Amino acid sequence: MSHVSGNPVLVQSRFGRKGNFELLVPAGAAGLHFLWRNNDASGLPWSAPFTFAQNVGRVDAITMIQSNFGSPGNLELIARSGDRLNFFWRDSGPAFRWNGPFQIASGASGNPVLVQSRFGGKGNFELLYPSAAGGITFMWRNNDASGLPWSAPFTFAQNVGRVDAITMIQSNFGSPGNLELIARSGDRLNFFWRDSGPAFRWNGPFQIASGASGNPVLVQSRFGGKGNFELLYPSAAGGITFMWRNNDASGLPWSAPFTFAQNMGRVDAITMIQSNFGSPGNLELIARSGDRLNFFWRDSGPAFRWNGPSRMVIGSASLRAIQTASGRFIHIDGTGFSENSSVKIAYDIFTNGGPTTHQTGERSDSTDAGGSFTEDIKVNLSSVSGVRVNVTDDRTHMRAEAAL
Repeated sequence: MSHVSGNPVLVQSRFGRKGNFELLVPAGAAGLHFLWRNNDASGLPWSAPFTFAQNVGRVDAITMIQSNFGSPGNLELIARSGDRLNFFWRDSGPAFRWNGPFQIASGASGNPVLVQSRFGGKGNFELLYPSAAGGITFMWRNNDASGLPWSAPFTFAQNVGRVDAITMIQSNFGSPGNLELIARSGDRLNFFWRDSGPAFRWNGPFQIASGASGNPVLVQSRFGGKGNFELLYPSAAGGITFMWRNNDASGLPWSAPFTFAQNMGRVDAITMIQSNFGSPGNLELIARSGDRLNFFWRDSGPAFRWNGPSRMVIGSASLRAIQTASGRFIHIDGTGFSENSSVKIAYDIFTNGGPTTHQTGERSDSTDAGGSFTEDIKVNLSSVSGVRVNVTDDRTHMRAEAAL
């Protein structure tokens, strides 16, 4: 079974001192996986995955931001299932509960992109998504108005026909900042921009590249005086292609394309941020190839070298109590771990009564060619109230948790 699909989305949040990495990716069967990386801890460990929104079924594509609602800021998510867009949000604590789905639009395809802009007092939400009927649809949410209403949809760029995938940012061109958009149609990348007013007119398309697949990702970085545009997209020939736009030079020229990670073959989807590791900040990339996620990062110079891939696994474990002629056991089924490798299993079997209330231990097991394993833990307690299990993938050090 595929454990991941769609496009991953990564943000560096304001949780933690350094700022944690928050990652969402559609699950292969239904719902969404959420993970976070503790950037204050030694080894930069990723959390175990938490899966939610299974009730919406298969999720095809997502976008996520951290907003200025709540403190230090709620996570805001829009997910496409079929042609429907559903909105979710996660509070800033202590519950950290995902709320939703709330349907906000239909007639969508491709991947949606959400930003919180500098328009309005609070900062409006600006949303773009490819229209299933052709072109690109724009909506915005008025975060200063009671009820936080979404605008009616406005569709443009119908002349480019079907749009497969998009990326959008708000830049520091114009005041309070133009919206900058790159859209993929077939293997072509077209650039659009919308002025900051009063016309609010979308300008484009301007073709900037070909040979693209998957979803492009654009950021305005802290490299250069104005802040360069950094663009990544999966290459139709395999690997990932990088380009950058020199926003300090006359004519705002784009660089020649540079392709790396060809050893990975086809890359289906990507996400990229500029973090606060390094100076002025490393580029951090997660790429999906089939049902695998790989992590890359590029240093801030002088080498500007892409490092990776480092495999990420999103494993899962399920528990059930069984009885055999040899006694009572807790049976563990694990899937989605590194293939032909090993895992460490830590367990806590407990009862509410005494005198022996906990049976704890650790053991190792091997995974098969599909990344799966099974394990039976013999129960020594007279009665069992619950079980907690933590599985660590030895190759990637990523974890899964299960409870019964």
